[in-house]
Amino acid sequence: MVIYQENTNPFFIHDNNHADRVKVANLAQIVNVLQSVILTKDDKMVLTPTYHVFRMFRVHQEAKVLNIDLKCEEYVNGTRRIPSVSASASVDKEGKVHISIANLNPNKPLTLSAPIVGEAFKKISGEVLTAAEMNAYNSFEAPEAVKPASFNGFSYKDGLLTVNMPAKSVVVIELSK
Repeated sequence: MVIYQENTNPFFIHDNNHADRVKVANLAQIVNVLQSVILTKDDKMVLTPTYHVFRMFRVHQEAKVLNIDLKCEEYVNGTRRIPSVSASASVDKEGKVHISIANLNPNKPLTLSAPIVGEAFKKISGEVLTAAEMNAYNSFEAPEAVKPASFNGFSYKDGLLTVNMPAKSVVVIELSK
């Protein structure tokens, strides 16, 4: 993966790699429906894994999309094949670069290397969302079965970012000067 030069489109959608075509995206229903962001019952509320991914990706709002050249192996399930990694990056008004990466392989951790062309960054931090089981979910009995955690499975040296992605995970990395 190579991350370089700013794209001129300032909009973000769930997959900001297509922001040149899709200007607005939203969820029609977000509470107590299939693929809910929030579940409620009486006076209780549960934040779902979908909520956490949307919250993690908010760093791309009103940021400029960065181009990514992504090459990765495929994940194969029966006769279906998909890229094992999905990624996007943006730079915000403060000059912070955010890289969102999803390891779509539920069985295999992956290591990604990305030369970051241009700026030199002094601070790097990360957040990860994953679970021990592929079918893990948050419920009223276990409201934090799947929740984001601090992520430090990366290194950045001489302009090369290396990220060790857990299986079935979403990671957001922040690089700042």
